Amino acid sequence: MSVWDKLNKDLIHLNIIVPDKTKLLQKFARNFTAFDKTLPEDELFRLFIQREGITSTGLGHGLAVPHARLTQIMPPIIDVILLKKPVNYNAIDKKPVDIAFAIVGGEGYIQEYLNVLSSIAKLMRNNANLINVMRQLTSNIQLIELIRAYEKTLPTLPQF
Repeated sequence: MSVWDKLNKDLIHLNIIVPDKTKLLQKFARNFTAFDKTLPEDELFRLFIQREGITSTGLGHGLAVPHARLTQIMPPIIDVILLKKPVNYNAIDKKPVDIAFAIVGGEGYIQEYLNVLSSIAKLMRNNANLINVMRQLTSNIQLIELIRAYEKTLPTLPQF
C-alpha cells in the first residue's frame, strides 16, 4: 500500500502554528471535520487524546502519527501537518515534533487502516533525508510528489 495515493491536497497543511500537542490534535480533528462534515470533531479529538494516553504516537526525529478509529464505516484518510515551530510531544526520542501524519479510519476497513499506519512508519523510519526535505517544502503538491518519489525507492512487501 502506498501512502501517496492516500494523500489529498486538501488535507495537507504547511507552516501551521500551534502552541502544544493538545492544540495539534485539536487541529487534526477540526481539519478532518472540515474535509468531511460527517466526521464528529469532538469524538475525533477525544479518540486522539485517548490514544495518546496509551502511549505517545511520537515516533522520533520530529515525526508523529496520531491515529483514531471510528465506529462508522469509512476507509482511512490521512491529514498531514508540517509545523512552523516544533511542539513538545513526548516522543520516543524526547525531541519535539514538527511533522505529523494523522490517520482516521472506521469499521470495515481495519486492515487497510493498519496498512496505512505501517506504510507511513516504513516510509519515514530512519529516513532523515526525506524528513529534512519535507521541512523545506512550500506546497502540498510538492509533498505528494516527494512521498511518491520516495515510495518508488522502497522494496514492495506483501500486505496481509
